[in-house]
Amino acid sequence: MEPSEEIGYEENFAQFTKMLMALGEYYHRGISPMVVDFYWQALRGYPLSEIKRVIGVHLTHTESGVYLPKVADFIRLLDGGHKDNAALAWTKLEEALKHVGTYQDIVFDDPYLHAVIRDMGGWIHFGEITLDKWPFVGNDFRARYTAYRSRGLTGLYPASLRGRSNGENWSASFPLDPPVLWGDRALCLQVITHGEKAEQVFALLNAQSVPSVTQKKVDKIAWMDSNEKSQKEKEDEYVVS
Repeated sequence: MEPSEEIGYEENFAQFTKMLMALGEYYHRGISPMVVDFYWQALRGYPLSEIKRVIGVHLTHTESGVYLPKVADFIRLLDGGHKDNAALAWTKLEEALKHVGTYQDIVFDDPYLHAVIRDMGGWIHFGEITLDKWPFVGNDFRARYTAYRSRGLTGLYPASLRGRSNGENWSASFPLDPPVLWGDRALCLQVITHGEKAEQVFALLNAQSVPSVTQKKVDKIAWMDSNEKSQKEKEDEYVVS
């Protein structure tokens, strides 16, 4: 979700007002500017797209959907959804650790994942956590993720999460490897677009071949073998002649 979608941005107040007035019209209830402000002050920390989503959930509920939703109804739906999203995000992180590991850079299809992983020490750090601490780390992750989803992203997040390989490549002044895109590719590209140092990440993805530290060593050995072979052939020719 893009930071520009956050309710906290003043330019979205008009959209929020229009949406709430339409909701009042649907329920045949007049909503005064003062009541709109009550809703605004309570919900301005949530992303606008999430507000729209829970309105749809409320409207289709067979019991509570017959009444105009109060602020408490909005918050109940919003925070409940965030907890579900946090559980799904944690599962996605665990799957990425299992199948990709922390050796390579990675891009998820969820910017909130990037923000939380950065705050908790980075992608490499997750590969160093011992099994006995894993449940506590999971609880911490889900709490942080839920908080981010509740208030929205107010700043930049890393466009790509640095792995151990590129950490070594960067320290040795070797070229960097492109990141692994984990999840929906189109959403991953959106995450990169709105992240910090996006141009550098796209440059890596667009590169046809970016050798890693290991590949450079292999190439060097092959070059040395080729040179030694050529030199030996020259010596043999000299002896024959």
